[in-house]
Amino acid sequence: MKWLRSSGIFAVAVLLLSISSIRAWAVVHYVRISGSPCGVNHLSIQDAVNHAAANDEILVGSGIYSERITVNKNGLIIHSQRGPYRTIIRPPELVPAGVYITGNDNMFEGFTVEDRTLNGGSHSHAHRLIFVQGDGNFVAGNILRGRGVTSYADVGILVRGGGVGNGIAEDNIIDSNEVFNVVNGILSVSVPFNNAAERTWVFSNYVHDCNQGIYIDRSPRCFVGGNTVVNNGLGVAVRSRKTTQGLSSEGTILTGNIVSNNTVGALFVACNDVTVGGDESNPNDFTANDIGILVTDEGDNVGTPDINYNNIEGNGVGLQNDSSQEVHAENNWWGDPGGPGADQDEDGVFGDPVVGDVIWYPPSNRRLP
Repeated sequence: MKWLRSSGIFAVAVLLLSISSIRAWAVVHYVRISGSPCGVNHLSIQDAVNHAAANDEILVGSGIYSERITVNKNGLIIHSQRGPYRTIIRPPELVPAGVYITGNDNMFEGFTVEDRTLNGGSHSHAHRLIFVQGDGNFVAGNILRGRGVTSYADVGILVRGGGVGNGIAEDNIIDSNEVFNVVNGILSVSVPFNNAAERTWVFSNYVHDCNQGIYIDRSPRCFVGGNTVVNNGLGVAVRSRKTTQGLSSEGTILTGNIVSNNTVGALFVACNDVTVGGDESNPNDFTANDIGILVTDEGDNVGTPDINYNNIEGNGVGLQNDSSQEVHAENNWWGDPGGPGADQDEDGVFGDPVVGDVIWYPPSNRRLP
């Protein structure tokens, strides 16, 4: 799966091609659409899932569906006929999740999943709109709307194994979803080794108005690319606990993301072998955040990412290093050709300031494409 890092579009194309190759052997199940080839016009999505066999397709008609859905089969294509604005899932309860995917190689696409429950009472617990525990699933083109600010760790899209297969959710693709009004937007997390996630591919999502936007927490070899993350408390975060738990996010790459108007644009906690930017052709843009990038330790867990070839400009602080180790941040654009704090071109705009032990020289002499 390493080729996914170079081309998310190619990865999706190959996935769709492999799915289409088995369509001739599959049955299409209709939900609230007349004329189903399987002879049943299902009244609920869950009923269609229950009747489907591996590699079948489920086509869902417009409407509001007040149900929880568990996808415990493999290779299903579950998609809406008219798109997310006309196909809405409102689960009455969101534990373990509104949409709970425990099977492998499924596609779930084109729905709005929204949490209309009230805080308190029987809903005094963390909610998950979509929870992926299997491997190789593709969650794309959905709208995830949470219930707003709560004291619980609600999640828009959660990727974490546990109780399924080897307990590690692997190679799941989260692509082109909108996630908002929830505590945690998209979260890939490992707790112990058998309740874990790795190689989660987070492409082209729009995450806004969350406490935390996209969080890679102790999940190795993830890819976060081409996302727009705006108006959150924390935009993007990567965290490791290698010393104390043996769990890390090593091998994770962030590239081509727009991270803007957050309190903290990006947070990196004890992160070694994490690449932020990486090459001139596909930089991250960290703009108009209070702090563009914040690097910290966590107790005995230490480490810093490589932050190269990014646009870091218009932030209150461009990069703040609160860790015990130096941060390598060469070849970034800081808003001025002279680098942090400079006004070399005398246009009255100074490069974003840097705080702490940061090697930022040489800076890029121009904004990266």
